[in-house]
Order: sequence, then structure tokens, then C-alpha cells
Amino acid sequence: MLELIPNLAGEEGGDWRAHHSQPAVRTVARLWHALFAAGARRCDDVPAPDDLLAALGADPARAAFPWLECGSGRVAWYPHPSLGSGPSPLAPAPDVVARVHDKAFALQVAEREGWVPRPLRGCALVLDPDDLSDASGAVARIQAALDGWPDWTRKKFTLKPRLGSSGRGRVAGRDGVADFPALRGALSRFATVGGALLEPWLDRIDDLSAQLWVSPAREVILLGTSRPWVSPAGLYRGQRGLLDYRGRVVSGHREDESVREAAAGVANAAAQLGFYGPAGLDAFTYRQPDGREPLRAVVEWNARFTVGHVAIGLLRRALPRLRERVGLAPGHYHAFALALDAPADTAPDVERLALGAEGETEAGPALLFAREAAALDEL
Repeated sequence: MLELIPNLAGEEGGDWRAHHSQPAVRTVARLWHALFAAGARRCDDVPAPDDLLAALGADPARAAFPWLECGSGRVAWYPHPSLGSGPSPLAPAPDVVARVHDKAFALQVAEREGWVPRPLRGCALVLDPDDLSDASGAVARIQAALDGWPDWTRKKFTLKPRLGSSGRGRVAGRDGVADFPALRGALSRFATVGGALLEPWLDRIDDLSAQLWVSPAREVILLGTSRPWVSPAGLYRGQRGLLDYRGRVVSGHREDESVREAAAGVANAAAQLGFYGPAGLDAFTYRQPDGREPLRAVVEWNARFTVGHVAIGLLRRALPRLRERVGLAPGHYHAFALALDAPADTAPDVERLALGAEGETEAGPALLFAREAAALDEL
């Protein structure tokens, strides 16, 4: 039997079940379960989402991806050492995962391959746990780094945990001042999660992501690219992109090919260190004072499942039904969104496939489709 451990935010350590008090986390865990074949059971005894599979028109005997049909063992969202040493068919030893999940690893690869935009080169500062044991020394190092940043950054910065998740735990600063209580107070916490990373806070425009599978034989399979859907207040809402008749998923962004290239490059670097399993790359474009909008192709490398995998997997599950219901035709893309909290009412030109549990289909998670992305923009 395949045992599923839905430890979203598992890289942060602690009790992953505490995060399930958040509705969005419970929703993602349920949708993730729907990617696996019948027989997979959650360790927290939450029932299998049979009603969701029926709504998708999915064959419960098959998984969304061939590599998920992995027999027996334990499969975690993130294989943290605290889960024990039980065998996992979809991930190497936790120390290998942590090594490449570390934000410092993604930065190192980006610097080596020339994916760091020229204006940002030399700005990032990696702090190891030992560097953070002396708070005054760590603050002095951060201040020295800020003093060397170009004026266009306005010395606005973010200090984030190297093994954090979804932007949680970071400390923001401005005016080039490192010594303030919130930053000092976070240093010991950062030390317990693998250290910290200092970067300029940029004026983000478009978020982008790529989802991959790295096989134990080091074969890199790009599953698709998409655009994380984030509200103006920074609340994560889901994933967006374009879907074609054959089930291929692309972001539709002008930088899509560059994101694909960077994702494959980081995946190969991780594979050389012994990593295999699901993984995702985060990227974004940002606005510079001179008006240019460069791509930061490697922001973070997630050596685990992502909501992007869930979105692509659900689309594959539902593809036969979608071809008829949405009108997918060869040679054309449809815009889609996996919305974790979709409105019950949508415009006439938006098709809605509810993903909520039985009795919760009016509002909640849904797949939304439109012939043109502009129809989803208005949501």
C-alpha cells in the first residue's frame, strides 16, 4: 500500500498537521491525494476523494502521472528527516533533498550558469547557521552587504529562511538599516532552519513556475510551466496557464522558454547530487527604475511537490472530459486557472469545474476555463 503524508510546509519542521487548520492547506492536500491511484491512503486517515475523481471523470485505477504508480511505500509532500527512515519510492534520503531544496543551492546554480540578472549580481548574501549564532556579527555582515548595494535597489531587502515555504518567516527591511528588533529576533529562528538568505526586495510583475519530474536514472521530464496566481495583497490563490488538446500546459508568458531552460538546468544540477523526485522552479519578472522588465529565472528550487504539480495532474485527470465540456480542439490553447477559492458565480464565457467535497460545490476550489486569458484576468 502507498501511504501519503500531506506535510505541506514540511521543510519548516515542527508539527505539519498544525498547518491543516488553514482551509487552503486542507484543500491542496485533498487535491494532491486525487493524483494517486486508488489504494493510496493518507497517514492522517482522511478518506480518499472518490467524489473528486468522479467529478473529473478520472480512472481511479490509474494515477495522474506514470511515475506516481509506484507500488508501495511512503510518499510525502516534502521528505523531512522527522518522518523517519521508511522507504520512499519518490525521493532520495532527506539529507539529499534538503541540500538541493536549500535556497543557497538555487542561487549557486544561477550564479554559475549566468541566470542572475547583471544588476543583481553580487547582491545576495548567504548566511549559514553558525553565522547567525552571533547576532551582532550577523547584523554587521548584513549591514555591510546592504551598504554595497547599488542605489537603484533603494536598500529595500528581504531576509528569508533557506528552507522556508510560501514566503513564510521572512523579514522585510528598508532604508538600508539592518539593526532593528524584528531582524535580530529572527536570527535564532533562521539558524534552526538551515540559515538565511539576504536579497533585494524587487518590484515583481509576473510570477512564473515550472514543474518537473527527475527520475532515479537522472532523466529530467518537464511537466509544464504555469503562472502562480497571487492576489494584490500577496495571498496565494492558485495556478494559471494555457492548456491544449493533448494536455500540454504552458504559462503563455513571453519568458516561458527561458524559464524552461533554467528549470532543466537546475534539475540536472540537482540530479548530479543524487536528487530524484518531483520538483519545481520559481521565477519572476521585475521592474527596474529604467523601465526594463528583466527575468529572474531562478528564484527558488522546490525539491518536492508543488501546487503546480497538482494543477497539471488534475488537468490530465480531467482531459478526456474537458475536451468535450470546454471544447478543446487541436491547434488551440484554452486559458485555465486552478483556483483554491473560486467564486460561485462566474462570467458566461468562463467554464467552472467544481473541485469541492460533496455538498461544497457552490464555492471553493475549482478549475476555471476560458477561450481567452482576459476572461480570467477579470476574476
